This record gives sequence, structure tokens and C-alpha cells, in this order.
Amino acid sequence: MHRETNFIVVGAGISGLAVALHLQEAGADFLLVDPKPGQGASNVAAGMLAPASEVNYDEDLMGELLRRSAKYWEIFSAKVESLSLGDTGYEKRPTMLVATERGDLDELVRLQHYHQHLNIESHLLSRREAREAEPTLTPKTIGGLYTPNDFQVDNRVVIDSLLRLFDSKQRIVRSLVSSVSSRRDGGWTLALEEESPLKCKTVILCNPMYAPEELLPSTLDARLLRFITTRPVKGDILRLKDALDQGPRLCIRSIRNGRWNYIVPRQSREVVVGATQEEISQRGSIAAKAGGVLDLLFDAVYSVPMLRELSLVEVGTGLRPGTYDNYPLVGELTPGLFIHSGHYRHGFLLAPVTAAALVSSLTDHKTYEDSSFLHHFTSILSPYRYTF
Repeated sequence: MHRETNFIVVGAGISGLAVALHLQEAGADFLLVDPKPGQGASNVAAGMLAPASEVNYDEDLMGELLRRSAKYWEIFSAKVESLSLGDTGYEKRPTMLVATERGDLDELVRLQHYHQHLNIESHLLSRREAREAEPTLTPKTIGGLYTPNDFQVDNRVVIDSLLRLFDSKQRIVRSLVSSVSSRRDGGWTLALEEESPLKCKTVILCNPMYAPEELLPSTLDARLLRFITTRPVKGDILRLKDALDQGPRLCIRSIRNGRWNYIVPRQSREVVVGATQEEISQRGSIAAKAGGVLDLLFDAVYSVPMLRELSLVEVGTGLRPGTYDNYPLVGELTPGLFIHSGHYRHGFLLAPVTAAALVSSLTDHKTYEDSSFLHHFTSILSPYRYTF
């Protein structure tokens, strides 16, 4: 394997793999470096591509970014299938937000008003309309909010297709990066724990759980390092098996007493239920808590009673990479050193379009043609936005 290349992408979750795919499309010479490709947060995600049901109030810019990202996913899925000859698990399966209490229905009405403000399509449904659209809903349902453009992707299917593509081209180095150092010629050297060093012209950091301050203690400004260091936000997620294919046909996002959960059916007859959210201080392997699993199962079964008959096949835990303001970090840290990280709860939705924007700025190949979009979000996603 070549030990010198133009680009090195550190981290092979959806963030790094999306960057690598666009580099591949651009014909660039690159390597991916990760000790366990695809086994971080990307392995335990639900893969919801849901700008309507995932946007928070007073996040107008994020809402616009989510909406544009969702539109890009069909293009990205086609790129993956064309280059990898594999499936992506991308499904245009709509989502319904469901309420069983009056206060929670009021929240859906409020959210629908915010969708109108953001130009995101959604439709309020009565009790009868909600249960006709999704017959597996509990009779206690009192209303719903239908979001026809909130789709999903099977996270493990698309990750597997991308990993097989880059393995076939010998683009993956399975090792942990211990340091990144600049060279006098303007390039970079990456020291690896289990391999000989790698050299490149450009480094793109996409591994959020290994913070830049751990890799570059003497290279970057201390204040910048503090602001771009991602924080781990723990999430528990469940996978059920619908062997008889009797589960919901829509993605369900239910709210009960102000607590949200989601139920995501797959073509593979898997049903994903998630997810808890817990700010933690550690970065190591964190086990799921019994209380979190109980809450997920109780809320899911309360909304869709037939789920109690399904097999529980997996309890997973992942660490979402959160930033200071929960916006991604996309841009140049110092000449030749870039970051593409911090996508928080929106990794699968946002990573393809932010990767396209980044690679478009680094190569002659324009992977994303909407120049107004790129210009508009450059300062918003810049790692230097904190210092403006």
C-alpha cells in the first residue's frame, strides 16, 4: 500500500466516508484511516433523514441546512450505488409525528406552524386520519403531523457499501492516528499506532471522538482547539425483528408527556427504536442503562402496541459528536488541515452535503453545484465562527 498520498481522511464513519466518496468521484488520490471503520456512532444510528421532525425551534439556519441536505440525499444515494455497485438502503418512506395527550398535540400544532415559517411541508391529521394512514397506531392516538419528505436510510447498509468500495480499492488503513505534524515542505505526517507513518498534502479530520487537541497539542491556537473539540452525547437505541412483516409502514415519531421517540421500520423487517440522549464526560465504551431501555420500549409500545410481539435483537449505544452550538465544523483549520465533524444528531442527514461542499472547495470537481448554498453556509459552518 502506498504510504504517501494527496489526501488523508481521518475517521471512517459516515462523515469520513462521505468525504471519501466525493474525493473518489473527483478522481483524487486519498486514504481513509480508522482502527475500526464504520463501528462508531454510525453503526448505531437510525438513519433518519428528517428535516421536519428533527428541526428545533429558533434554528432557522439549521432548518434550511436540513431541508437542503434531505434533497441532496437522493443524489448522494445514486453516487454511492454508481461507484460501489451496492445498495444504500435509502427509502422514501414518509414520517408521522403522533400525539396521545392533549398537551402533546398542542406541540404538534406549534411545530407545524414553525414548519410553515421554514417552508417545510407538513400536514396536521385528525385521530381518524392518523389511524387510517398508520393502522398500527394505538387507539389512544388523538392526532398526528404527517411529514411527506422525512425519509430514512439504513445506516448499516450504506456504510457497508462504502466500506466494500474503499476496501476493494485499498483505500483504508486500519490503525489509530497518534499524532499529526506539519512538514517543512508544507505537507503532513501522520504517526500511526500499528503502522508506519503516512504522508500527505492535505489532512481532513472526520473522527469526532478523537479530538484535535489530542492529535495536535502544539499546532493550533488553544482557544480554537477548545471550541472545535466535540462533546460526546450518549444515545441508546434498540433493534427489533418484525419476522411476520406486521409492523408500521410509516416512520413514527411519537411524543408522550413531552418525551420524543422514533420507530423506524426497514425493508429488511428490522424496526429501529430510539433514542435516549445523555450528556456525558467520558469518551470510552459506555453501556446502555436499564432505565433508558425501559423508557424506549415503554414509549414505543404505548404508541404502537404490536411492537411488544417483536423480538428484541440488539441494544446499542453510541456517542453523538456535539459542538458548542450544535452546528457542524466544516472548513480549514490551518493551511492543509481541514475538519469535517460535529454533526451531532444529524450525521446521516448532513454529512453527504457538507462533504460535497468541502470537497468542492478542495478539488476542481464540483460535487455540489449550488454555489449560493456553499457561500451562504461557509461562515455558519466554519470552525472559526466562534472567534468572529
